[in-house]
Amino acid sequence: MLDNIKVYLFSAENKDNYCLEPTASHLAREFKSVDVVRSGEICDKMAEFSVDPCPVAIFSSLSAYDYAMFARGGRPFVSIGLEHGVAPFKTYTFNPRFVEYDCYVSPTALWGDRLARLNPRYAKKFENVAYPRLDDLAARIDRQGEDLHPAWGGASPKARDLVIFSWGVEFSALYQMPDRAGVVYLVHPAMAKKAKDVRLQAAQVVVSTPDAAASLIRDANRIFGDFSSMTLEAAAFKERTYMFVDRRFYSTGCDLKPDFFVRDRPGFGKVESTTFSLPAKHVLNFDGLAKALSGKAVPAGGTIRAWAPRGLLPEVTGDHSLRTAQVISQVVRRVWPEKHEFGLMSPSLRAIQTVGSAYKDVLGRRPDYPAAFRHAKNFLENPAALPLKTLSLYTAFAQSPEGKRRWAAQDFQVPRVILEALPADDA
Repeated sequence: MLDNIKVYLFSAENKDNYCLEPTASHLAREFKSVDVVRSGEICDKMAEFSVDPCPVAIFSSLSAYDYAMFARGGRPFVSIGLEHGVAPFKTYTFNPRFVEYDCYVSPTALWGDRLARLNPRYAKKFENVAYPRLDDLAARIDRQGEDLHPAWGGASPKARDLVIFSWGVEFSALYQMPDRAGVVYLVHPAMAKKAKDVRLQAAQVVVSTPDAAASLIRDANRIFGDFSSMTLEAAAFKERTYMFVDRRFYSTGCDLKPDFFVRDRPGFGKVESTTFSLPAKHVLNFDGLAKALSGKAVPAGGTIRAWAPRGLLPEVTGDHSLRTAQVISQVVRRVWPEKHEFGLMSPSLRAIQTVGSAYKDVLGRRPDYPAAFRHAKNFLENPAALPLKTLSLYTAFAQSPEGKRRWAAQDFQVPRVILEALPADDA
């Protein structure tokens, strides 16, 4: 049965790839085909996905799932959710919409137990635990050559301290930290533009990439991280990994409740809807991190491994991707037969294709994601007859700033628009 079924791995952002792609080779052994659909390709690949009799779709983002639902136009498909992160602190980590998947593979036991407890009717959907992203990180660490990352700047092995920041870091705070060789700040890719403006004398700021993170984690003597998933991933590989939490490091609330940062409040470091909170005495504050980076020892018992409860950290087993693929195969065998249904091209797909043609004809390029889906949704909801709303779409594109620039540059050819009415159309 499986060798007749196509699998689509939908990636809404680059970070999704590192969770989805490790499973591809395992899935390819059983299924007809496995297509990794990256963010820039979603508009093109949705067409094939939409007309597939009953595909299997794997997501690491609910936004990609929403676009897939739209493209299918109500026709069934098998949906499976994976997770691109492992830190359980933010609200999205227990989103009630996870129950919409046929199966959701939880990255840790703590994560899955919480979802099962919050959604007892769907508890079986959350009982499988695997985190393919950890296999990707392990493989990258193993592939690193003998050369050190240049950010270490020749610092001795014992002087190498890596500091991991989540999204939203306030870079001015770094000027209050020890500025010495061997201190490396690893920051979220979304902060790349602001990171360019940081001017430290000896410490270094590195924008995170999968290979840079792997290299720095491997060669760090100590690692200090905030509530980022990468902090917990680093702790899985490196025993001397410590956590810090202090609101002064961030320009925003980081999608966390205000009390998360207040040490004398019950909500400090709280993992919502569980009994666990970060231990304040072992989690460094602003001054504690500064002292540690100046070379002072961190109090005993402060490593994340020393205080982490069961199921908080992912385990380095090397088989997360294989176990995920096995779960997917089991789920497909169970639910695919009842979902299998053939159908005609959906109105949603027609909308997607029309918008794609407008991008090509008027703007001379491929569609944007996710803007193209917003256009398609508006097109679908437009009550006008098909010819009129198609012309309206083309006119709107031509009158956009980009369309006007293309016309002014004479890089424009009036398109030939052919409208074909299908039997279901009123026009």
